Amino acid sequence: MPIYEFVAVNSNGEEYRDFLTARNEEELERLLSLRGFSLVRAERYREVGTPNKNPVNARNLSLAFRQMSSLLQAGMPIAEVLRVVSAQFAPPLGDILDAVYTDVASGTYTLDRALERHPAIPRHVVGTVEAAINSGNLAGALRQLADNLGKAAYFRGLAVSAMTYPAIILVMAVLLTVGMMVFIVPSMLSSLANIAGPNAALPLPTRILLLLSRLMTNPLFLLASFALLGGSGYALLSAWRADGEQRAFLEGMILRTPLMGELFAKSQMIGIARLISNMLSSGLRLPAALALTERATGSRLYREALRGIREMVEGGLPIHVAFQRYPHLFSHLFRSMVEIGSGSSDMDRMLAEVARIYEEEYEARLKGLSAVLEPVMLVVVGLVIGGIMLAVLLPYFSTLSSLGG
Repeated sequence: MPIYEFVAVNSNGEEYRDFLTARNEEELERLLSLRGFSLVRAERYREVGTPNKNPVNARNLSLAFRQMSSLLQAGMPIAEVLRVVSAQFAPPLGDILDAVYTDVASGTYTLDRALERHPAIPRHVVGTVEAAINSGNLAGALRQLADNLGKAAYFRGLAVSAMTYPAIILVMAVLLTVGMMVFIVPSMLSSLANIAGPNAALPLPTRILLLLSRLMTNPLFLLASFALLGGSGYALLSAWRADGEQRAFLEGMILRTPLMGELFAKSQMIGIARLISNMLSSGLRLPAALALTERATGSRLYREALRGIREMVEGGLPIHVAFQRYPHLFSHLFRSMVEIGSGSSDMDRMLAEVARIYEEEYEARLKGLSAVLEPVMLVVVGLVIGGIMLAVLLPYFSTLSSLGG
């Protein structure tokens, strides 16, 4: 949060100089007016390590709800809690929390309804808060919600970090290969032609390399290649964002991929188990928890499965039987724990245990994937560069041998 050094005057015209934390000058002026001062001028500072913006993501929401839980447990009223917490975050999250504080403090909305007015707040968060209010354990539910959001942010960051280094190596390998094919290989082969003659027989690897080099230096080929790659990427991204049948097809392909399919399925099952467990433990009924989880799930395939499960449960079918209809999306362990939980009326704890088990496996897989990909990428880059150099040097060796003979 920024800090302002300001100069203000009171009703008697007396000048007052001090520091105050506020998101912007409008809020600074409002805070001073509540104290009976009029703002004259202000100069903005920023605390060390404090970001200019706090996006509405899992990490920042986790911090906000954790602070709210601690203040509620200390006995502070909810309106005062929101006022204090909203001041800790920069826009856009700070503005949302400030608007929620205004709605709750005025008595117009309850906390869950005030959060619901902002589309950036995930729907499952609103549902959890609603269930927590109905159960009378708002502080505990917010603490659990903060833990779940924090774990989601952690695993998302772990996945990004696991793929960052291999992606950098891949990009550098592509750039290096293109640079060699466009700039180095033609000049080396040209000098070879001057030595051995234009009609000299070239080894097969060299002829292939020469063909690729000519293609990559052809403007029409480059234009067509970039157009094809760009169009394919745009089509895939559009299909993914459209969230239609094509996205379901892409998700199905991911699920059939040996390693990526396992990671994708486990990430979805972790999120679904955590959401349902959290809402059930907050007092929400199972159909409502399934409906909120359905809306909060990003995967098209899993969202359709949850819709079907919810409809079957509302129709009177036991939940473990409904989950049995989707063995390609929910593992045997997941379905077994649901069956145990439904039989012992301990569904929330069983789902929390499923999430814990898969979180450990997911973390181990991601770290193992990163450890394996790094040397594999280095070996692939070495083979590509080495193959190019070998294809270039082979005719030199042949020419030198013939000259020596």
